[in-house]
Amino acid sequence: MRFFTRDTVWVTSRGVCFEARQALGDYLRQVIPGGPAGGSVEYVGESVHEISPGTAVAVIDQTYLDKLGQPRDFDARHTHMYVLTQTGGDWRTAAGQNTVRA
Repeated sequence: MRFFTRDTVWVTSRGVCFEARQALGDYLRQVIPGGPAGGSVEYVGESVHEISPGTAVAVIDQTYLDKLGQPRDFDARHTHMYVLTQTGGDWRTAAGQNTVRA
């Protein structure tokens, strides 16, 4: 969670909005795949655009994988959009949106 600003805003693929790093962290600990299911997640950076000094937008392709490393049958692919801010040389996510890909 150190990669998120303290006051980050995040919207899930189902439209739930979390405001603040702690609330987002509580949610993510519940939904990230793995553990007994043996699943994993693959992230691929699609693009990064610097929109002003110290502010960038990143587009990330996310795929949920089953225990065999294959995309899940349902809602496997998502696209994330992150707004990143730079403070003291470090980049952190200030806002993000996750959208299920059709």
